[in-house]
Amino acid sequence: MPDLIKSRSLDTWNLYLSAYPRALQARKLEVSSRSKQGKSYNGDTLIEEDEWLWNTLPDIVKSREPMHMTQEELSKLLHWKLTRGEWRIGLQSKADSNPDSKVKAATTRCMALLANEPDLDDILDAVNQLSKNGQPDSLQGIGPVAASVLGTVCTQVPYLSDELITATNHPLKYTIADCKRVITFVHKLVQSLNAKGIPFTAKEVEKALFAEQVEKRGRIRVLAEGKEGGKGHEEGGEDTDDDSTNKTTSDDEDEAKVEKKRGKKKQASSDTRKKSRK
Repeated sequence: MPDLIKSRSLDTWNLYLSAYPRALQARKLEVSSRSKQGKSYNGDTLIEEDEWLWNTLPDIVKSREPMHMTQEELSKLLHWKLTRGEWRIGLQSKADSNPDSKVKAATTRCMALLANEPDLDDILDAVNQLSKNGQPDSLQGIGPVAASVLGTVCTQVPYLSDELITATNHPLKYTIADCKRVITFVHKLVQSLNAKGIPFTAKEVEKALFAEQVEKRGRIRVLAEGKEGGKGHEEGGEDTDDDSTNKTTSDDEDEAKVEKKRGKKKQASSDTRKKSRK
């Protein structure tokens, strides 16, 4: 299966983005058997929280002056992260220990950087500021990955899920330096996709790559079903792996035709010699 990040076909990217709800359902099943300690993250609220995070929370935050999040919203956001991603003991309680005033102050600084079409430097600065663990004004339980979730009010801040990190061929490391490298990679990928007529945001890229990784785990079928339905390759789109496969097949067919003609000529020559001997 060719990697989605190499595709420049709008239909292929749309196919995986549209598969995100199915991938999320599959993830819900994956976490449904979590141990007693992590049972509150067994997926019961995953679909509801996911809808809230992507489609409700951004409008709520943007309606405030200045833009910020509350402690209750931070807690719910972390619950979603620990359910869709890997559950880590103690992280929720740390995040919940942050007083509301501290959450408001920290997220206000972050949102100020993400307002008005932020560039890459603004995005990196926002994630860096929110994840300064150990600093007097830092939020407890918020590292670079969690900070990227807090930035979801901006469509150009990718959530640094394990699936996204894996799909972009980066190591599963969560230092600020490693996370900045992934964010920078996604930023450039979005620019490349947009230049090829694929109007995806960083948020949509993460969702599509999440679906791809769930498919690679064998939980859903996306590309095969798309091809069966006549989708997956837009006219004029580029899928490098598919193009090279088609070229190889075409070359093989041409060579076979040449060999067939040579065989016919050899047979005709042999028949002529036999007749002359007679």
